Amino acid sequence: LALLAVLVPVLASADALFAAATADLRAFVSLHFTDAVWKALLAGVMTPFLFGLLYSLRRPTPLKRTGAAARGGVDGLGFAIVLAAVAALYLLFLGVQSAGLFGGAEYLAQKGLSYAEWARSGFFQMVGVTVVNLTLLLAAVQWSRREGGAWRAVRLLSALLTVESLLLLLSAAWRMTLYVDVYGLSFKRCMTYWGMGMMAAFLLAAAWKVWRPDFRFCRVVFPLALAGWLVINCVPVDYLVAKDQVDRHLSGESAVLDVDYLLYDLSYDTLSQLERLDGDTIFQSRDSAFRTLESLLSQRRADARAECADWRTWSLSAWLASWGGA
Repeated sequence: LALLAVLVPVLASADALFAAATADLRAFVSLHFTDAVWKALLAGVMTPFLFGLLYSLRRPTPLKRTGAAARGGVDGLGFAIVLAAVAALYLLFLGVQSAGLFGGAEYLAQKGLSYAEWARSGFFQMVGVTVVNLTLLLAAVQWSRREGGAWRAVRLLSALLTVESLLLLLSAAWRMTLYVDVYGLSFKRCMTYWGMGMMAAFLLAAAWKVWRPDFRFCRVVFPLALAGWLVINCVPVDYLVAKDQVDRHLSGESAVLDVDYLLYDLSYDTLSQLERLDGDTIFQSRDSAFRTLESLLSQRRADARAECADWRTWSLSAWLASWGGA
C-alpha cells in the first residue's frame, strides 16, 4: 500500500492520459480513505516493534537460529506480494498507454488533452519509476530465501516487472518520437533518448540478475553508466540538433526556425549548419535588434575567437568555429 500510494501519483504525473483516466478514483480515495490508509500503514509499521517488545519481555532468552533461519535470507512471500501489486499497477498503466498510442489525437481530444501535451510528458517520472523498480527487483532477488514456491514466484514476478518496465520505456520512447517528428530535435530531447537507452541497459542487466541470481549487478552497471556518460560527451549533440532543425526548415517541414536557440543556447557547433541558410535573412538578436543572419554568425565567430584567446575559456567547439570564420 505504501509503495502504491507513491507510484500511483507519480504515474499520474508522468502521463496526462493516465491522470485523466484515474482522476475520479484518486479523488474518491483521497476523500474517503487517505487518513485511514496512513493510519493503517503507521499501525503496520509499528506493530512488529511493539510485538517484539512484548515478546522479549515475556521470553528474554533469544531463540536459537535453526532450520531455514540459519540458512539466511527472508521469506520471499512478502516480496512476491509487493511485486504482484506493482506489476498489476503497471499492467493498468500500460493498458491506458496503449489506448493513447493507438487511439490517436481523436481519443485524446475526448479526454480533453492535446497530443503534444501527452507526447512530451513523463520522462523524469519514468526515471523515478525505473529507480523504484530496480531497487525492488534487486532487493527481492538478493534477499529472498532461494527455495520453495515463494522463490519461484519472486523470480517470475521479477521477470514480469522487468518486461513491464521495458515496455514503459518503449512507450515513452515512442511518445517522444511522435513529438520529435512534429517539433524536431533539441538538446533535451537528445538527452532524453540517451537516458532511455541507459535505463534500458540497466533493466536488461536486472533481467540477467533475475535469470542468474549470483550475477554481480553493480559491478557491471557502474562501469556501464560511466561508459555511457563518456560516450554521450563525445557525440556532437548540438551539431545534430542544428542539422535536424535546418533540414526541416529547408525542406518546408517546419516554417519556423528558432535561430536564437541555435545561436546562443547551444555551442558553436551549430554555426556550420546555420550557414546553409540565406545570410540576408533578418532575425532578431538577443539585444532585440533586427540583424541579418550573416552578421549574427560573424558576431558569434568573433566571440569564439575571443574565447580561444584565453586558455581558461578555450574549447574545441570554439576553436573550430573561429577557424571556420577565418
